[in-house]
Amino acid sequence: MARRNRAGLGPDLLLINGDTAKQLVGAGLVDPYPLTPTLVNLFNPGDLERLRLPNGQWAGLPVLIESEVACFNRKRLQTPPSTLQELLSASAKGNNIGLSVEIRSLFWTAGSVGATEAWSRAVEGKSLSRDDVNSIENWTTWLQNASDQQRITFYANQSSTLAEFSAGRLDWISCSSTNLPRLRKALGASLGVSNLPSGPGGSASPINRLRVLALGSSSSQQGRNRALAFSRFSVNPLVQRSMTIGSQILLPANRFVKVPIQSSLTLKAMSDSQQASLRTAEIANLLHDDDLRLERAQSLITQLVFGEITPKGAANALIALMETKP
Repeated sequence: MARRNRAGLGPDLLLINGDTAKQLVGAGLVDPYPLTPTLVNLFNPGDLERLRLPNGQWAGLPVLIESEVACFNRKRLQTPPSTLQELLSASAKGNNIGLSVEIRSLFWTAGSVGATEAWSRAVEGKSLSRDDVNSIENWTTWLQNASDQQRITFYANQSSTLAEFSAGRLDWISCSSTNLPRLRKALGASLGVSNLPSGPGGSASPINRLRVLALGSSSSQQGRNRALAFSRFSVNPLVQRSMTIGSQILLPANRFVKVPIQSSLTLKAMSDSQQASLRTAEIANLLHDDDLRLERAQSLITQLVFGEITPKGAANALIALMETKP
């Protein structure tokens, strides 16, 4: 971006994720997006908050939402697990389950165990009650118990999990909706998509990503006007619906667009995930892709699932980690 801008070839408009947009604004390579009150009203407040800059402006215009769902092999798992207990039961019956230690790919389990609110307070730097600490320890306990199952495997990253699932060595994984084209190509009609399992603590708590349109900082006035016109057109309800139905992998950011979930189990799972992710909007707003705490947390989770630290030790270490400034 910097090289292109210096050469006068910088883009007028970029389609990127929300965290990247904020990083590029900070680097002076993207200009804040001038959201009008009419545009602000189109989006969920939590989604907009994730794009808010320290000066109150926004890093970009939300356009699409990338959802986290469950993917399974229909030939080996006819009915997908709807709860954490059913997930463990499926593994006990011989199905191979894959999970990633990447926090963003694993955090959905925190909601199922009932630790989402405690995590929100921890990330916000608030003091935790004994119940909060117990909730996070319940989550780390479930993770270690899951790792003790013979047919549940934790992988270092989501890419490895996807590769194993595509190769037919796993029967169930959590996956991003943007992975579906690749998985359909590998599994064909055998690919099933469903909701992430709930649990005794409630529904799953996925952290979904925002796809936004951001304004390049080297545009001419004419180029800027075109970029603004196109981006505003892209959140038109008809355009948003068309992009959703046409892709079957991304949801509309415009909260007034109705997704045809009755005719597609995939879209229903994506829509349910999007609603569930509203519970984690504040966490997503405070934990960005470049936050060093995520890398350190992943290291702690790795130690936990391999039995190098206890669930209590992992919970205390994660809480202490969240209390540090990014």
